[in-house]
Amino acid sequence: MNNFTQARALLEKLGFSLCFRYEKYRETFRYQEAKIVLDETPVGAFMETEGARAVISIMVTRLGFDASTRLTMSYSEIFHAVRSTYQLLFADMTFANFEGLSIDLHTCYLT
Repeated sequence: MNNFTQARALLEKLGFSLCFRYEKYRETFRYQEAKIVLDETPVGAFMETEGARAVISIMVTRLGFDASTRLTMSYSEIFHAVRSTYQLLFADMTFANFEGLSIDLHTCYLT
């Protein structure tokens, strides 16, 4: 099955229901045996690291990031924190929903 519409219909026939929709643009980079992914979402840009802890530690250090400031929340959790902080009425994290809004993630409870 290579069609999104068909895949969605199959999931719905199996009893699954849509609970959260979000959009993002993703670019993936490789470093040794690990990956860095850059995601642009409607609420901001994020970097994810995937791989062995030792390699991730090296990557984070080489990039100059402070590992103690990392965020471990899912996009769903981030969206719900933003939605609560800004009292948003929509239920999906899509670019269309956030068009014209200015979101400051530092004002949201993101822990």
